[in-house]
Amino acid sequence: MLFADLAATSAAVAAVPARRSKIDLLAGCLRRLAAAAPGDIAAGAAYLSGEPRQRQTGVGWASLRDLPPPAGAPTLTVGAVDAALQAMADTSGPGSQGRRRALVHDLFAAATADEQWMLRGLFSGELRQGDEVIHLTEMELGPTDFDFVGYFRFLRAHGYVDFFRE
Repeated sequence: MLFADLAATSAAVAAVPARRSKIDLLAGCLRRLAAAAPGDIAAGAAYLSGEPRQRQTGVGWASLRDLPPPAGAPTLTVGAVDAALQAMADTSGPGSQGRRRALVHDLFAAATADEQWMLRGLFSGELRQGDEVIHLTEMELGPTDFDFVGYFRFLRAHGYVDFFRE
């Protein structure tokens, strides 16, 4: 599934005031993700909630200052974004700051303007849609073997996120 679909959903969720509409948008996106790329459901659900799966990526606000212009067409997949974030998180040792900066540049160069907006929100912590994601997991999402509620409880219990309700 293209990351652009998650970015469009996130922007739509931010634009609508009604909680039920937000939940419907998020649920629809997660259904499409489950159908298109079941292996990416954990990453997609985490990104829609506003938190990367990777606890620490080493990317702060200073890394987001000098970014490349957006790509003209969406090509990034949820899996590719997750792999890039994992590579950033795994980067350590001498020269790691430069390697991480190159990874950030490459990721943002491949991202459209809408995708860049969502990526900035993920890195800065500005996306806060977690409550709606938790609520929609209580609804019927169709056939999937992924335990959304358990996943978010795990994230909260281990300090990855602090804004989900019980």
